[in-house]
Amino acid sequence: AKSHAEALQKRVSELQDGFHQRLIDAELKAGSIAAGLAHPDFLTLIDKSAVSVDADGAVQVPTDFWSGVKASLPHLFTATGADKGTTSNPAAAPKPAPSTVKHVSEMSAEEYAAAEAALLKQR
Repeated sequence: AKSHAEALQKRVSELQDGFHQRLIDAELKAGSIAAGLAHPDFLTLIDKSAVSVDADGAVQVPTDFWSGVKASLPHLFTATGADKGTTSNPAAAPKPAPSTVKHVSEMSAEEYAAAEAALLKQR
């Protein structure tokens, strides 16, 4: 019975460790977006040893975690709006394409009749 209890305890510990790792991965994936990580696959290259899960199941990420990662692996990150000093898009909005449709008020009687006939012919 004792060996069975030890085996169960070992299995529970393994499951808990796996769950904690998934929690850490999810938290870091969410944080990586805000930090400007260029691709989520780069998370496998980051040392996660400073991140832990407390007794309540909350993930504890050190405050300077992402700044430390950016300093040691800057090539994995893209510049974010916060890094540039702005969160808005500096590009001007595209100009609308000129309208190719001729309004009825601009048509002559002959043009209107021709347009009407073309529409009725399509039906």
